[in-house]
Amino acid sequence: MTEELIWRRAVSLAQKGCLTCAPNPMVGAVIVKGGKIIGEGYHKTAGCDHAEIRAIKDAKRKGHDVKGSVIYVTLEPCSTYGRTPPCTKALIENKFAAVKIGTIDPNPKHAGRAVRILKEAGLKVTAAERSDCRELNEAFNARMEKGRPFIHLKWAMSLDGKLAAESGDAKWISNEKSRREAHKLRAKYNAVLVGSKTVVADDPSLSIRLTKKERQPYKIVLDSEAKLSYNGRLTKNTPSEKIIIAVSQKAKADRIKKLKERGFTVIKTKGERVSLTELLKELAKLGVSGVLVEGGSETLTSFLKAKLADKLTVFIAPKILGGKRSPVLEALCQTPEKSPKIAWTAVKKFDGDLMLEGKING
Repeated sequence: MTEELIWRRAVSLAQKGCLTCAPNPMVGAVIVKGGKIIGEGYHKTAGCDHAEIRAIKDAKRKGHDVKGSVIYVTLEPCSTYGRTPPCTKALIENKFAAVKIGTIDPNPKHAGRAVRILKEAGLKVTAAERSDCRELNEAFNARMEKGRPFIHLKWAMSLDGKLAAESGDAKWISNEKSRREAHKLRAKYNAVLVGSKTVVADDPSLSIRLTKKERQPYKIVLDSEAKLSYNGRLTKNTPSEKIIIAVSQKAKADRIKKLKERGFTVIKTKGERVSLTELLKELAKLGVSGVLVEGGSETLTSFLKAKLADKLTVFIAPKILGGKRSPVLEALCQTPEKSPKIAWTAVKKFDGDLMLEGKING
């Protein structure tokens, strides 16, 4: 088996945690001895065994001795005590001969630390910067490097670019398969954000409805004046601490007090409208790595105007609605050449609907 095939296997293992491991990064590990894979693992859930530990346990369960073997791991092993012991300790104690790392930990406090520890213990360490390993953790990387969560915009629209009929009815523009794919998107991030008008118009639950075992995300609402009562589906079956209300200086103290009394997290920013920059910094402090922004138009536009959007997914249904209900309400540029550049990364079809996904640059 070639080294490239081993790396591909490690990446595919890491991807198994895409719906469950947030806010932790996706990590895959493969143990090789005598030219053969003897153990595999991936990080499944925050607080549980990391990929390296699961791979070691897998090898031992199969009757293999990991001493003198090589472990391929997509992200630099952890080197500090958290909810689990450091993986560097396990690698040293199990007498691995070498550790091959796909990408260095983007956390400035940890970057390169495991490499030094392992080398000092006598292990041979090779650290690369593989693009496939790095791209596994766009959200985690953004929080570590930018000090804010990764922002992914998502909307569904008709072929002529409308979010709803002129009456306001938006159920359902996209089909069932597209909506299920949207739930998978939610599961990849540990927060979902909407504006207060969406809460009033759609009464969304913002939950992940794939299986009964899904981790539920933070639910964030931009509610500048704290006017909403929050008695709808948003709060059902959701712990109050998982609901974040972002308000501005226009929000009255008694309204904020009532929200806090219900157990909600309230983030107040300067200005008459919620400052997205301030909000994102506070969310990062709470451990939010990635936010799926689901609109509506004002919210989508505000993220694009502030140049805070990193990625977008658009579901396009084969319907023509007409009217003015577009996803972006204001001009973002004066000429097409100056518009945000989008590099498409995926195009899929779901029973007639098209899904376009791309990275936003500038």
